[in-house]
Amino acid sequence: MAGEDLEIQMLDQIEIELSKIAVDTSINWVTTTPVPPRMGVPGDPVPAPNTMALYVQHVNSNVGSDGVATCQHMLDATFHIWCASSYEDGQSRMLKLKSDVITALLAARGTFRERFSYGLVLGAFSFSADEAFVRAGCALGIQEIHIHALVPEIAEDDMTEAQVLALIHQELMTPGKYRVRDTFYPVSAQSVNQPGRRTTGFSEQTYGALRGISLPGATANAIYEVVENPYVSASQFAMFNQEWIIQAVINRGNHQGVISGNVFTGIELGSFGLNTSPANWLTTTDGSAGGCIQMRYNHVSAKFELSIFLDNGEPAIVTEFPVNPVFGPDLFQKEFRMHYRPSRITGVGSSPTIDCYLNGELMLSHVCPTDEFHNPEMFATPTLGPGYFLCNGTGPTTLSETGFYDFRVYQPDFYDHPNPPNPLS
Repeated sequence: MAGEDLEIQMLDQIEIELSKIAVDTSINWVTTTPVPPRMGVPGDPVPAPNTMALYVQHVNSNVGSDGVATCQHMLDATFHIWCASSYEDGQSRMLKLKSDVITALLAARGTFRERFSYGLVLGAFSFSADEAFVRAGCALGIQEIHIHALVPEIAEDDMTEAQVLALIHQELMTPGKYRVRDTFYPVSAQSVNQPGRRTTGFSEQTYGALRGISLPGATANAIYEVVENPYVSASQFAMFNQEWIIQAVINRGNHQGVISGNVFTGIELGSFGLNTSPANWLTTTDGSAGGCIQMRYNHVSAKFELSIFLDNGEPAIVTEFPVNPVFGPDLFQKEFRMHYRPSRITGVGSSPTIDCYLNGELMLSHVCPTDEFHNPEMFATPTLGPGYFLCNGTGPTTLSETGFYDFRVYQPDFYDHPNPPNPLS
């Protein structure tokens, strides 16, 4: 049966990608020693003392219709990746290994899409209370992943252009089907009810998970910003106790007029606040709205940037990407992704990191300037969470357009909690 062959191919590809942990020097790993993956489930004997181990297990498979054109059957295969550590600080090392597993799989999403039609989706991570491991003092956790693929013997080999476009449309526009996280906050059709700043006169159109924005050309330094704020009463310190990923697919529109000043498009955590115009984002020291981290495209310099405003009395730290792929109108859409890992993930004595990705490729890795657990220099008085933005600068008659697709937030533990604890208490 073709499905059986696909699952074996999937296992082989997972093994290839996980074998890169602590080996591939192009990626910023937190595990320093390679951990060769094994096929199957953990068994006897448990890992020897001071050992790390990875196991890859196929759990189940389902075949169902994907509802697109003539491609009527899709295989959905579920796998468990077991992360084990028998060190004295086993739980910490297990979490670091889990973080590297996620990094390796996210970096390979393009490969999985090429091989298996739809690619992979991350599921939940959970602790395993396997009796043998608990008695031996081993920490064991399970990262669930799903891989979707067309069943070759049923799928059409001669798809029309319309059918290919329909597949692309489904990948981009169906909330919850593509890149599902533990919890995510898709864009709302009623932005007026969401926190953030929006200059009077903006134009907005929404289609499912797509939001198209136009800013007024007659208003300099106009801004459109939407910030997701699921827990208004919780300090954003919690965002820096946990690992998080913020991402969105952004389609740059056709800008009309002279592009000058601060013309930015991107994703962010926090906000510069109501009293700080985008014209002053590079110079302000006003931290009344807390800190703000932005991964953005600078339309004037035609470069991607990471901007970190620490709310410490100093202006934002702006770092340009060393490589800047083309980000033109309509045909060059990019997936922006920021991945934050606190010091408890990167390791004792090390600093938190923010990794920036474009279309799954690591473009910039920034080491944060503090290694404190709560990271207070980053966000001292924040109230807003992750979001996305567009501002048009100072050029005369500049009309800025951008399309935001598939905005997602991934953060284990914290966002899954119905009443998240305040880490300051």
